Amino acid sequence: MLTQGQSLEVGAVVLAGGRSRRMGRDKALLLIAQETYLERTVRVLASLAQPIVVVAAPGQRLPELVDIEVVRDEVPFEGPLMGLLRGLRALQGRCSAAAVCATDHPRLQPSVLRRLVQLLPGYDVAILQREQPELLCAVYSMSSLAVAEQCVAQGARSLRALVAELHVRWVSAEELLADAAVLREDRMLRSFDDVDEPHEAPSD
Repeated sequence: MLTQGQSLEVGAVVLAGGRSRRMGRDKALLLIAQETYLERTVRVLASLAQPIVVVAAPGQRLPELVDIEVVRDEVPFEGPLMGLLRGLRALQGRCSAAAVCATDHPRLQPSVLRRLVQLLPGYDVAILQREQPELLCAVYSMSSLAVAEQCVAQGARSLRALVAELHVRWVSAEELLADAAVLREDRMLRSFDDVDEPHEAPSD
């Protein structure tokens, strides 16, 4: 857990290896403004995080990514907890916190993640709580790695199981929007909108 006043060195984990079953094609390769979702996610994260680790499925085709580390799941489609665990392992010793998101958040804005980073000290993870907690667009302390290892060793495979064992900073929409940059860039908090089916994909 990060303590209040502790300096934050932020890395990032992008979870890109999902099945994309409802979409019918790999969401990481969908295009928005002539850029794949994965390329856009990495570009946004690069404005606040280094290093960045992309967790992909075995054999998954990816766009060319410069100065980005790619780690592959040992077994395909084991779920986001295993992907997060693999990404945090790759970051171990190189940062104190990790901005974590799936690749299907095409409206992601860096100000939102910066605000979550600001709210993290004193907790293991900062998560927006709306109708459902936004577990796949959150900021995790590297202290979460040891807990994730324990959860997986005990047979857990869901992020909810991990979060149940963490000291969580539940963040309200109002707390995010109290930040001037978030209010300016993402008043509707569309950063957290994921894309599961073709009709949900933005056109620009």
